[in-house]
Amino acid sequence: MGSFLLIGIGSTGLSILEQAEQFIYEYTGRNKPGAHVESIYLETDLARKPMTTASGESAINQVPLSLGDNAVDIRQLKASKHIDSSWIPDSTDVLKNLNGAGGMPTFGRLALWGGSNYSKFKSEIQAKYARISGGNDTNIIVVGSLTGGTGSGLCVDVPYIVRDITKNSNISALFLLPGGKSFGDNKTLHENSHSALSALNYYYHNTYDTSFPDNVTIRDERAPFGIVQYLSQDFSGAKASISSLDELIRVAGVKVGLHLMDTDKRIASFNEVISRRRVDSAGAGRIENSISSGFMMIQFPKAQLEEIMALEITKELLLDLINPSEYIDRLGNKKSIVGDEVLIKNEVFVKAESIIESFHLELDSINTTRGIPIVKAIEEDSKVLLNKSFEQPSQKRYLYDLFSTKSSGNYFEQIRNNDSLIRDVIVEQFNDYVNDLTEDRKNLSITELGIVSFRSYLSEIIDFYEENYFVTGEDSNWDSVLAKHIESLLGEMLTYKLALIPSKYSHFILTKLLDLVKIHCSINVFKTVIEHLGQPDSDLLSTENIRLPNMGSIQSRIALIDNLLNGDGDDANYTISRRNNQLIRSLDSFSSCFKMVYRTGNRQSDIKEAKSNYLKNEKNRMTYKIITGQNSIYNFFGRESNDVYSRLVSNSVAGVHTLNLFSDTSLKSILKDIAAGNNNELKALIDLLKSPLASIRQEVPAMVKVKDGIYNFGHDDCAKLVLVSSDHKKYSSVFENHQFSPTSSNACDLPSLENTIILYQEYGYMGDVSNESFDPLIHIGQMDDTKEYLRRVTEKEKYLSRKVPYLNDNAYKNYLT
Repeated sequence: MGSFLLIGIGSTGLSILEQAEQFIYEYTGRNKPGAHVESIYLETDLARKPMTTASGESAINQVPLSLGDNAVDIRQLKASKHIDSSWIPDSTDVLKNLNGAGGMPTFGRLALWGGSNYSKFKSEIQAKYARISGGNDTNIIVVGSLTGGTGSGLCVDVPYIVRDITKNSNISALFLLPGGKSFGDNKTLHENSHSALSALNYYYHNTYDTSFPDNVTIRDERAPFGIVQYLSQDFSGAKASISSLDELIRVAGVKVGLHLMDTDKRIASFNEVISRRRVDSAGAGRIENSISSGFMMIQFPKAQLEEIMALEITKELLLDLINPSEYIDRLGNKKSIVGDEVLIKNEVFVKAESIIESFHLELDSINTTRGIPIVKAIEEDSKVLLNKSFEQPSQKRYLYDLFSTKSSGNYFEQIRNNDSLIRDVIVEQFNDYVNDLTEDRKNLSITELGIVSFRSYLSEIIDFYEENYFVTGEDSNWDSVLAKHIESLLGEMLTYKLALIPSKYSHFILTKLLDLVKIHCSINVFKTVIEHLGQPDSDLLSTENIRLPNMGSIQSRIALIDNLLNGDGDDANYTISRRNNQLIRSLDSFSSCFKMVYRTGNRQSDIKEAKSNYLKNEKNRMTYKIITGQNSIYNFFGRESNDVYSRLVSNSVAGVHTLNLFSDTSLKSILKDIAAGNNNELKALIDLLKSPLASIRQEVPAMVKVKDGIYNFGHDDCAKLVLVSSDHKKYSSVFENHQFSPTSSNACDLPSLENTIILYQEYGYMGDVSNESFDPLIHIGQMDDTKEYLRRVTEKEKYLSRKVPYLNDNAYKNYLT
């Protein structure tokens, strides 16, 4: 098993790595096949972050190359005697932001040369290479586009630095080139690509000799890469070009992913099969450093369909969760929230009384200075009151000293010093109740009603205390209120004495006064809680850091869910709507290289059929427990938006997968139905697969367009058309005019690649007539127009200093002839 280090350069490099990761995840449920794979990307646009798979995570790490004020000290680099600074630009106006290299290759290269950026990159390579236990069997693959400033600026330095660090020569690349149609609209893409291609070509034939900011000089006679595979939206031959750049990036990602897939298993990997073919072609003199490839993927997209189903089911559950007028009861019936409002308020009032009773009991358990709980101390002091065995001149004075603000160590001080206990009981028990209420009703509007009702109850109880006990919570009038209650209670003492129950009444007096102290000390806590039940600027926390739920927290959860359902999102902040649209676009829009087939003939009807089967079995319905991963609803939606999205999708996809809604369908069975004539729309696909090898190869042409009527890719016996699938034997009846087999080096079985056929063909030989190997600077169709254009613009001021970071003026102009 070989190891892999993947390096993306620029935003497109990251996009390719994302697509490779997505491809692996769709088939294996993991972002990478194991610990032997690491992925990093170099990016000058620091806002660009990796998108996650349905796992909720990404295994791609950023190496930020800041072009801001703290990045590249141009003056210092120019002053360094050991650095060739002739290519370093004078102007830094393009560098005064963090939004990328601005389409300038020189600035893209410059981003790596700043002291901190350069050292960060080297450290990251060293760490990643050590993590995969890098050695002779390690494959290093660099991916990106040569159309932007970052990719075209870093495409030469990166392989040489990496080779110097790792001492590994097994470095290849996959680079995207601009399509011919873009020449009229965006010549910058062609300027940058030509600059990069010229630099790569130059170092195929010349020694790389460069000193870096850490005083390390790299002198290397080898080419930057062993093999560079070039792809564009154009095809050689008559086949129409790819209309979408997204599809080209998806193709590139899948090709990278194929190198990784199942490399944790003891099987012949795609990477091994292709590497052998490339060695044979190079040995036969058919290819040198540059190749292209053809690609066709035929798939029953089970994983994508399951994700679409999961998103749809999750969306329905979330809509119920934020429905402002109705909720679903335990029996699955819709009920009016307004109709149950009185019931819910009564439930809240009962809970509020239970919470008050709880903190009263908690206060009773506080230890006094005598080392016994308050409740026991009250019993002892009631006997003292009854027997008049106190030092004070009267019972009234004795009680006053026990409960007034004037004495230290008494009941008042002990309760007052423990009012945080009151707060903790309210916060923690109400938090539990809010969680329970949300779980029970599964509607955040009802949860909000519960908070409003609890707040209302506390306000009413404060009014009740003042009206009935004259207790306001203000220490300034507590002693006078206390005195009145003592006098009233002692006034009844004789009556109870005559009734022969004076001991009980004595205990009642102290208990009553203790309750009044609790009420007094709780009022200010109630007021704080009431304030924080609204939309406070800060949270009210218990000692254990439990947060008091409030209307703001509910509204933020509702807003988060609404955004997940309906928001546009972006690459760093996914939403269900955005992901669903992305999935549908990938299934419906990619048609040149990706052929999606379905049991019923189309995506919509396959989903409709699966949804119908899902609804038939109530026992297997998705629940909130499934989509939240057994978390409570209230707590789950208190996370960060990205975390909520990632966990929702990961959990719901896993849940749908266990339902086996598409278990009776496979690519093999669909192709069989098509062959039998049940799916006429796709019969042409079957006809193609049954046709001779030459006809099939015409449908997987090289993904670069060579000059019409002048050049053609010739047939290379060593570069065979390869069938990649989970088991080539499954599809032998489909390819009745051609035999695919691993023993013939034209088939690769990857067990994880279920329900998919990939036809892959590499091109690098230009034919027996010219006996040349592919050179994009010579053979690409648009290249003559590009060179003619560049001969004019290179005379413009600062053009070469911004666009050509690796070659001097004369060397570069040689590539324009």
